Amino acid sequence: MRTRAAQQTSGFTLVEILVSMAVSTIILTALFASAVSLNRAYAATDDYFTTHVQQIRIIDYLSRDVKRSYSVTATNNGQTVTCIMPNYIIKSGDPEAVTDSTTIGQRRTPVVTGPPYKAVVNYGTRNTRTVLDAVTTTGSKTVTSATAAFSSADVGNPVSCTMIAAGTTIASVASATSMTLSANATGTGSGKTLTVYGDGDRTVMDAAATSGSTTLTSNTAYFTSADVGKAIVGPPLLALTTIASVTNSTTAVLSSGAGQTATNATVTIGGTVVVYAVTGSTITRTENGVITTVASSTDQLLPVTTDWQLSNTEYTTSNVTFVPIFTGKGNEGAIQKEGTTVYSTAFLRNKRRGN
Repeated sequence: MRTRAAQQTSGFTLVEILVSMAVSTIILTALFASAVSLNRAYAATDDYFTTHVQQIRIIDYLSRDVKRSYSVTATNNGQTVTCIMPNYIIKSGDPEAVTDSTTIGQRRTPVVTGPPYKAVVNYGTRNTRTVLDAVTTTGSKTVTSATAAFSSADVGNPVSCTMIAAGTTIASVASATSMTLSANATGTGSGKTLTVYGDGDRTVMDAAATSGSTTLTSNTAYFTSADVGKAIVGPPLLALTTIASVTNSTTAVLSSGAGQTATNATVTIGGTVVVYAVTGSTITRTENGVITTVASSTDQLLPVTTDWQLSNTEYTTSNVTFVPIFTGKGNEGAIQKEGTTVYSTAFLRNKRRGN
């Protein structure tokens, strides 16, 4: 009788299984470590380029503001840059907006003043207007005009007319065609030319100042109480000077003494004040006290701004360096990567055409 041979079966021994599991564990650990490393590298790279985009954005803002500024100054430590520029846009409270609220948000129409060889592009029209039908009476404070369109915004503002003494202002407004002066008219007449000066920002070309003195005079400035606190920029004045008080329509007191003596100087009264500042690791752009742009990152803004006076051209050079710092885990702490620098040269608007 023939018997069948026992069927042979094959398999893994316990040792082989343990060795395979050990090898698999090593491979999976390596793959996991590689994935974590790649993910962290990707996140760090993404943070780095996000930082670089912020860098480009902030230098673009700074360069743009410098190009349209009357004046640019920087602190000694390079952590704060202040730009003073025209008010290009009509805002709530401006003379034009008080007269017509629909103009808020619109671009202000510039006015070119001065001789052709030294023209001033003035965005501060201050809502000044002239009428040709004013009626005055000797010894009376009442002036009428069918076309003046007097409003409450005119109260306190200077007026000029051959029948009105210099320095006279509008004390009150009775209607669109009638107003009361701060002093009696000096003559009687009808069809007279009357100029009503607004409170807006403006440029004058007859300013006079003495080195070290806080007094500034101008026959065409027509200062009002609304000018107190406004920035005032011009060759004889120090940076960041403001109007501390107004003595009369032709005289103002400055917050600091003039840097040099000058007559018939061009100065600009008012404007938008933009300040770039570094606080900790945050870069802020503040416009007239309101924060408008923030670059929140682990960057350090190191602007270096220098004013040069050369061939009637004033410009500033700025270096902005960002040093990205990536936060590690565990005992790694902060990992700092070498920063990049963006360089910018911008020409100030008031030095473009020989002014």
